[in-house]
Amino acid sequence: MYQQLVAYVDLLCDRKWRRWQSLGTVFAFSTMYIRCVQILERYLFAIVKFLHLYLLFLGTGINDIERPPSEWTSVINLNSIKDRPKSELRANFALLKYFNKLFAKVLPVFDFSVREHWSVIRLARTCAKRLLFYSNKKAGYQGLFYRLYCEERPQFVILNRLASIKSRERAVNEDRELSRGGSSMKVYPELAMAIPESCDRIRSSLFYQLYRHIGTLNDPSSLRRRGQAWMVKFAGEGGHDVGGMYNESISHVCQELQSTNPVVLPFFLLCPNGQADIGENRSAFIPNSRCKSPIMLDMFSFIGRLMALGTLEGNGPTPLDFVPLVWKYLCGTPLHESDLKAFDFHTWKLYHTMMNLEKAAGVRSQEDFVAIFEDLDLRFTRISATGEVVELITGGKRRKVDLESALEFAALLLESALCEFDLQLAAIAHGFASIALPYHHLKIFGWKQISRLVSGFADIDLKLLKSKTKYLGRVKESDQHVVMFWKVLQEFSPEERQSFLKFVWGRTRLPASAVGFGKNVFKVQDHAKSLLSRQADKYLPVAHTCFFSLELPRYSSKSIMKEKLRYAIINCRVVDADNTLEGRSNVGISWS
Repeated sequence: MYQQLVAYVDLLCDRKWRRWQSLGTVFAFSTMYIRCVQILERYLFAIVKFLHLYLLFLGTGINDIERPPSEWTSVINLNSIKDRPKSELRANFALLKYFNKLFAKVLPVFDFSVREHWSVIRLARTCAKRLLFYSNKKAGYQGLFYRLYCEERPQFVILNRLASIKSRERAVNEDRELSRGGSSMKVYPELAMAIPESCDRIRSSLFYQLYRHIGTLNDPSSLRRRGQAWMVKFAGEGGHDVGGMYNESISHVCQELQSTNPVVLPFFLLCPNGQADIGENRSAFIPNSRCKSPIMLDMFSFIGRLMALGTLEGNGPTPLDFVPLVWKYLCGTPLHESDLKAFDFHTWKLYHTMMNLEKAAGVRSQEDFVAIFEDLDLRFTRISATGEVVELITGGKRRKVDLESALEFAALLLESALCEFDLQLAAIAHGFASIALPYHHLKIFGWKQISRLVSGFADIDLKLLKSKTKYLGRVKESDQHVVMFWKVLQEFSPEERQSFLKFVWGRTRLPASAVGFGKNVFKVQDHAKSLLSRQADKYLPVAHTCFFSLELPRYSSKSIMKEKLRYAIINCRVVDADNTLEGRSNVGISWS
């Protein structure tokens, strides 16, 4: 029965797709084309509705099925499928694949901005978010840009990295004075309200230099390109940009945006869980709600553009680590109390206690409430992520919380905490949408997939990197020094692997999948000088960052290779040895 059903759906998919394909190009923007789309919508409604109901027994979506099989037990309702025959499960998965085959082809046709409570589009969007493979979502999303890419030569941007480094050194000393006996977080209010042009710390940053060059463009669509969006000249450095220096600029800017020691820029804060060293996402960041002047919001919009560039074909990820709330805002996912817990455990704990007074605190009367919470002096206020006292209602500082108003207080507390960053997130989304058109297609992604699409994976997936490696000359994958090389990378810490990737490619994160590499492959070749001298142990490895290439000496032991490689990735962080006309001319650019 199931095999017949699969064959029938396959036949329908093939016939309907051929009909749409033949009509679409002939009757584009005509009434017959519109009619064709309507036919497709009705057909998809039937298929999507059928699959949506038919696959519910899995108790999960395709986002979870894409996990490794070892993790399935945590997301699939095994009790509902353990007695089902394997042929039935295979038939279900076959239907899922056919649904993906059909929907991936017609994905660009749908307008996912429809907001009606019920519609074919809304049903299709819901099922696409739940049932469509990530690779199909990404291919469909990037396919929308084929005719929107700018084909003109990218502009050159001159960046002064030395000024940024000197400013950072001064910031270290300033923060040390400010945090003596306290916290370096004291510097945030000052920076958040500063005028960037008159603040040395902001003005000297690579982020602000880049913002002045391209962040103020009237038409940001000129940044929408396959590959790098601009060409970089680092003042006083002998680098020739054919991709590596562009990657360096993105990585450096992201490090500045999420720097805490010292605080370089005020736009993002380590989340309260990170500040208190408790709960989840301790290394993740949230927007700074104090940054709300027009110039600051325009810079948030520029950050949104940088994030959108990471989603385009041929571009590397934008390595930013945000709490789930930020990603959920971008893809339109509703927020819940768990999102508060994910970045501010203490506030969530108070909310949870107020919502469950009897179970959580044993409160049964007003006397119990006073006895437990008297020392806290609870009022209709909360402490924001920036340390400010925020009134939940007008006159909240004067109104005390009692047993009768506990639920009202909890509801207002949750709403206020989850909406604290709306102004900054709206600016980020506006900038994102100026590059990623149409923006509403992001709604078919889950928040984890958006994070993966924009930022890639925090740790380096060595299997993925190995699958995108090419060995040049006489180097073979089975060579002893190549085998040692992969073992050394495996033994490195996640931070060292990131440093290695920056050494050879100028990035700190890999693309989310093999497709994201585009035409780029990691190239491993012999170290020419070490071969001639036959003294490989005396040489350091050489990286050609712009070409994603590594000259690897044939070291005699794994310990020597680890020592040499670690020294190189820690101490050789500047692209300044390109002996080309472009590189030599960049050396002559003044640092001042």
